[in-house]
This record gives sequence, C-alpha cells and structure tokens, in this order.
Amino acid sequence: MPSQAQEAYLSFLMVPKVEDDYGQDASEFFKELTSTPRLKANVDYRKGNVLYLTLYTRSSIADGSSSLNAEMVKNGFAQVEKRVPKKFADLASRLRAQQEQARRRRAGIYEYGDYDLDEEK
Repeated sequence: MPSQAQEAYLSFLMVPKVEDDYGQDASEFFKELTSTPRLKANVDYRKGNVLYLTLYTRSSIADGSSSLNAEMVKNGFAQVEKRVPKKFADLASRLRAQQEQARRRRAGIYEYGDYDLDEEK
C-alpha cells in the first residue's frame, strides 16, 4: 500500500522557519490551530508531488469563518506571497488586508514594526 502522507504547504503563505525569529511561535500557533481532530484540506494547486492547501476546521466550514491559513496571517505568523496566480487574486487580496491589520496591531512577526520574510532568504 502506498504511503498516505504527502508533502504539503499552506497556499500563498510564507511562514518563518522554526529556527528563524518567530519560527517557534508560528509553529506552536499552527499546532494549536490543527489540534482539532478533523480538518478539511482544499487543494488549491500542485507543483509536482507537492500540494498547496487551504485548511479549514469543521466549525469554520459550518459557520463560514476563516481558514487556518487566514488565521496564521491574522495573528502575524505568516505573510502572503508576493506573487499569487491571478485566479486566486480575490483570496490574496483578503489575506493581504488581514496581513495589514496584523501589521497595524503589531501582532506576531510585526511586534517591532515591519518584517519581511522574503529578506530572510
């Protein structure tokens, strides 16, 4: 039987690596978000064998609230990628608005002001 596990990333997001500034905090927050027993993954796209997902809890689907991806952005533990395919422009726009709110509230990676995960590469 083939392996059930597959490499996957949160769609359209840059998240600090565990060893980077705020990486441990982002990892702990993600663990907290995913501690629910049932998650739903929407596969937005694939690159080779790698999946790019938007994750939801059962309750977020039922009440129409935001995805786990959006929660990571809202709480300042992820940034929206600079380039997002045009067919996802509306989603990217909503995520960027949440990113701006996190920046203004100085949440997570914005604790000391602007922070750009692209600069860490």
